[in-house]
Amino acid sequence: MIRFDGDWCRRTKAADEKWILGVAAEAVGITAARRKITIMPRWMRDAAVHPLAVHFCCGECKHPYMARLFNSRPLMKTGAAIATKRRTKLLVRGLESHTPPAAKPASIQASG
Repeated sequence: MIRFDGDWCRRTKAADEKWILGVAAEAVGITAARRKITIMPRWMRDAAVHPLAVHFCCGECKHPYMARLFNSRPLMKTGAAIATKRRTKLLVRGLESHTPPAAKPASIQASG
């Protein structure tokens, strides 16, 4: 029998409970490090027993876990902290272009 415990709260999952499942990964190179968590669309037992699987009983446990993971700086093999560079992708619904709008034309004054 395999027992699943929450990675944040350490609560044990009951067989009939719906939990959040993810797979975490970290790649550390000489000059860069990358961390990611892929949240699965549903609980899958095969993925849940993976060595890099992370288990959450609810969103309230998932959010602080992810915040701690992504707010800390990974260490290089030498033990020195890697400088982090955050990349954020902003998606705006309804916009066809992300280019800035053209300059406004000069105002025309009416002669009178």
